[in-house]
Amino acid sequence: MPSPASVFAHWMAASGIAIGDDLKLGDAEFQATLAAHPRPTPELVVAQVNFAVNHPALARPWMVESCVGVAPTWKEAIFQTLAMFERAVAYPMIAALIDRKAAGENVHVERYRHPEGEFELLLGAQVDLFATEPVPSAEPLFDQLLAALQEVPLSRAVHALRFFTAYQDGRMLTNEVFLDGEPWEAGMKVTAGSPAPLPSGPVGVRVFAFLIPA
Repeated sequence: MPSPASVFAHWMAASGIAIGDDLKLGDAEFQATLAAHPRPTPELVVAQVNFAVNHPALARPWMVESCVGVAPTWKEAIFQTLAMFERAVAYPMIAALIDRKAAGENVHVERYRHPEGEFELLLGAQVDLFATEPVPSAEPLFDQLLAALQEVPLSRAVHALRFFTAYQDGRMLTNEVFLDGEPWEAGMKVTAGSPAPLPSGPVGVRVFAFLIPA
């Protein structure tokens, strides 16, 4: 079984960011730890990798994002979690805390006007799960979350905003909205009131963004 921390460090190095064996780079420090879940079948393993980053610029210390992989081997499952983290979180994290240029074109950047001041919104790719057909863009729902965020006081620090929803035949099974790593009830009310991305079958949607003081 490969070490998730070693896999993450190698991925960062391949992206041009050498974080070292101690998973530190300047003021940033990282963790990648494995939690095993019960096997759904004897042929499959379930690996949850908790990726974490700490940096003085963050509104709260140790932003943690968990990703789950299901595969015949631990190696495949761990690499699945890294692929999900890469698409949704890694590039906005790199752009927000380490090097904007290193993230390249993998991050969408736009201005967000908030009563506490302007922020830059660094948005990762939408990750679609479980569905067997194309999933519509979650942009309208994310815009509703940003509208609700107008009512939340935001310090002039780096804030993390993430939601993950999952449905089966239009019925919501999972509703997670986190602001700075903590459940955001007002955000969950927004997602609960939004229609399912697809009317039938299984579907999950995950979107992650950092807000940087402009």
